[in-house]
Amino acid sequence: MSQSVNFAPGAVSLRVKKPAQMIDFYRDAIGLSEIDSDAESTTLGVDHLPLVRLVSGAKQFPPQRSTGLFHLAILLPSRQDLAHWLQHFISKNKRLDGAGDHLVSEALYLSDPEGNGIE
Repeated sequence: MSQSVNFAPGAVSLRVKKPAQMIDFYRDAIGLSEIDSDAESTTLGVDHLPLVRLVSGAKQFPPQRSTGLFHLAILLPSRQDLAHWLQHFISKNKRLDGAGDHLVSEALYLSDPEGNGIE
């Protein structure tokens, strides 16, 4: 017998060098809303569900080929939602890094201004 588990890991925290630029990107290009903010961090998400926490204070980018976050993934409810999001993203003159059809889902790949991958 298997049980269904409803699991949500919470927001991904990213230490950022340029908080204002990153907030603008996640709000304007990605379409997230600001949920919470203090002197050190800003949390953005959808419908009060936190997805990304941007923490001020990164002094430098991690060295190439070091361990860490590969990418964060945001699951949209439907193909139609993905298409609407893509139209929004393109209207902001942003660039995709790639796209894929995994047979069970479709994915779009991009990077934020500090090089963090987003699926």
